[in-house]
Amino acid sequence: MSGPLPAPAYDSAVVGAGILGCLLAHRLAATGRRVALLDRRAVGSGCSAHAGAIASPLARGERLRAMSARSRRWYEEYRRSGQRAPIRSLPVLFLCAEGRQAALRERCTQPLAPARASALPAWIARPGPGVVLGGPTALHAQVTDLCRMLSTGSGIDVYECAPVRRWHGTPGAFAVELSDGRALHTGELALAKGAWLASVDLPAGPVDPPRTKKIVSYTLALPASPADSLVYLPDHDAFLLPRPERAQWWLSITSREWGCRPQDDPAASPEDLRTAREVLRTYAPSALPALRGGSVHCDSYSADGGPLVAAPPGRPVVVHGGSGSGFRYAPATADAVLDALDARPERAS
Repeated sequence: MSGPLPAPAYDSAVVGAGILGCLLAHRLAATGRRVALLDRRAVGSGCSAHAGAIASPLARGERLRAMSARSRRWYEEYRRSGQRAPIRSLPVLFLCAEGRQAALRERCTQPLAPARASALPAWIARPGPGVVLGGPTALHAQVTDLCRMLSTGSGIDVYECAPVRRWHGTPGAFAVELSDGRALHTGELALAKGAWLASVDLPAGPVDPPRTKKIVSYTLALPASPADSLVYLPDHDAFLLPRPERAQWWLSITSREWGCRPQDDPAASPEDLRTAREVLRTYAPSALPALRGGSVHCDSYSADGGPLVAAPPGRPVVVHGGSGSGFRYAPATADAVLDALDARPERAS
């Protein structure tokens, strides 16, 4: 393609229809922009569908604490707006070693208080001198449904199963070429591709590229009720999420496998299974027979565990480094992207 680009058909295009891309498209459309939302697969089917989709009360550092608080306020306002959003509040319990309480209180954005072990499901055991703390709440979303809700509405055209082969141009006149040969023309371009982010998407120079890491969860065939708490196991970097709508629990573990790529179709490994069994042997040995299949994907990670927004001159705005917490930080990240787009000279003119 050569010569001047045609006049933009869209004001904005967002590549990546996970929770961040869908929320960003929603926010852009609310400003009156006409938005194209593109994804190589279905809306909400990538890492967002495999992550826990929890707005946790835990955050490291002032930047992430502020982003977490801003995002939570947005979700709660969205729920109050009458949208019937698939977001619920969950009580949170922490089960940890006696010596970990101080570090946990420092990370928690809400006050912690001692809780009774009887508040835990009967199949979870407090190991040895472990303590139970409670008090905070978290938000949990049926994130695929939420992505659909956010991306459906006036001003947003959704292109599913439409891989982007390449983009070119500059702010005010971008072309986005799809796998089927079409080219969409847009004034603004935001790349929210998560682990699919390619080196050509990043600006040249001293920019730290995102790292990718596998995220793994296992299901437990155990009954869950709407009254059950989310149980964090910080000594093992794991949590147990009740999923009453699926009549099961979700055990999220921390995989140590870095450098995975979503196009390689990552799968659970023997090491992942050993980790899951170790967690269950420690906290819920009676649940070992209930261990079922896994949910595996990979995401991009930043140094502090939170999303980063880059707006290099003459290039698209790029978001990366969600670190498996896209839902938790999506509204605040969308704020940063909107600020970056609105600050560009092309927008001011």
